[in-house]
Order: sequence, then C-alpha cells, then structure tokens
Amino acid sequence: MNEAIRELNAIKARIPQQTYRTIIGQMRAGDLGGATVGINRLKKKLAKEDAANENRSRK
Repeated sequence: MNEAIRELNAIKARIPQQTYRTIIGQMRAGDLGGATVGINRLKKKLAKEDAANENRSRK
C-alpha cells in the first residue's frame, strides 16, 4: 500500500483532485487492486501527454 501511495503522490499535482480522492478512498476501503489499476491508467495517460507535448515542442 505504501508503494501505491508513493506513486499516487508523485503524480498528484498533474491529476484532478477528485481523481486523487477516489483512489485514496479505494485504498482505504481495501481495494488496492482497483487503486493500482487506476494509478497505472493515469501514468499511461500522462506519459502520452508528455510525449505529445515533446513532439510539439520539437517542431
């Protein structure tokens, strides 16, 4: 659980506050699997956005 919280806090500034609260709520309720899936989806989405922004700045 600590690892998942660390990962979530690493991206906290880049995600909506309600999304953060939802994932924290999942962890508190014991749904660590669901929280992990959500974190991984967010990380993939943010990675895509970073790649798109990097490509735009190169042009």
